[in-house]
Amino acid sequence: MTKHIKRILPISDQMLVSGSHFIIGILLARALGLSVYGVFAVAWMVVLFANSLQQAFILIPMMTFAPQKTKEEKKTYLQHVFFLQLGIIGIATIFTLLFCQLSSHFSPEWNITHLTTVLPFTIILFLIHDFLRKQLYVKENIEVAFILDALAYFPQLLFLAFSYLTNTLTLYKSLWMINAGYLLAILFNLRISLKGFSMMQLREVYQQHWHFAKWLLGKTLLQWFSGNLFIVAAAALLGPVAVGAIRLAQNVMGVVNVFFIAIENYIPIQAAKLYAQEGKAALFHYLKKITWQGGILASFLVAVICTFSAQIILHLYGLSDVESIFLLRGFALLSLVVFIGIPLRFAIRTLEQTQSIFIAYVFSTAFSFCCAYPMVKYWGLWGVISGLIIAQIIMQVWYIVHLRFWSEKSR
Repeated sequence: MTKHIKRILPISDQMLVSGSHFIIGILLARALGLSVYGVFAVAWMVVLFANSLQQAFILIPMMTFAPQKTKEEKKTYLQHVFFLQLGIIGIATIFTLLFCQLSSHFSPEWNITHLTTVLPFTIILFLIHDFLRKQLYVKENIEVAFILDALAYFPQLLFLAFSYLTNTLTLYKSLWMINAGYLLAILFNLRISLKGFSMMQLREVYQQHWHFAKWLLGKTLLQWFSGNLFIVAAAALLGPVAVGAIRLAQNVMGVVNVFFIAIENYIPIQAAKLYAQEGKAALFHYLKKITWQGGILASFLVAVICTFSAQIILHLYGLSDVESIFLLRGFALLSLVVFIGIPLRFAIRTLEQTQSIFIAYVFSTAFSFCCAYPMVKYWGLWGVISGLIIAQIIMQVWYIVHLRFWSEKSR
């Protein structure tokens, strides 16, 4: 594969994934209505929560350690990482079952209990699929990763589009259609081999991941509360329609997030290699260049979205309410603040200073715990957007302070 194609494929792959999620969101919102779509958004938050735990304990360490190993070492390492992955899936499945059952006691009006027979399967298949695609990135088999995602998302789009056009799409049915796509992709790529498997080596890999990820796991829990407490408060105080409107705005912003996630898939691996070969100065120079290049592109996309927000909401979802337009502009501004933190986190992770990420989320989560309920109660959707932006700014300031202090101390 040429160097040019190597650069284009990660972005093309993420465009496929994010574009598919974008279209799926439009189909579901139009078919289900804002209220039921809000229920889907809450259910999907559970999927993303499980995925964030997987990211912290499995995927981020894997994408940091694997590029530094020889070909044979990498093969053995990835085999044992897969078995760690199965443990995360088991924990996530149990949590999802408990969530579905207990939701009827705390929020019966949301009617999430009827998803007990489908949502756990969504969790299992989503996590396995995400692990396989990240593993392919580590192996630098990006073209196979693209095929894997195509096999997952094209069937989902076909099933959902047909059901939408025939007016038969329901929340329960939509999750089974999503599951079918992931299952097809997994069957195409999953290869399980016990050859060379060792419980002793599994324990060594577990200890290596735990040493690296213990702060990231804590950070993940804090991140969920920091980023979602305002949405949870909106669900409790403003109802499922408000959550549905928030999800609509987040879905549109997937157009910008495609570049952020593509960076997440590709840049950490290159940063780890560069740091190992050329040191700290080369790492910082590389990440500064990524910040400027990506920032210009992200700013342009956000400016377009803010300018044409009313038209976007109307043509995509058939809505013209002021709240949805406001939320879209608010989340567009939020995405710029989030982008600043991406290369800062890459630097901290590559330098194995992950405790700093944990501390940043302590500050952010403390703010969210103290302010989410009153800000949403008294300011409504204004409180949701402003709270999310302030929480991000708190973290970015801490990252900058920590990196400056660490650089001066390590001279």
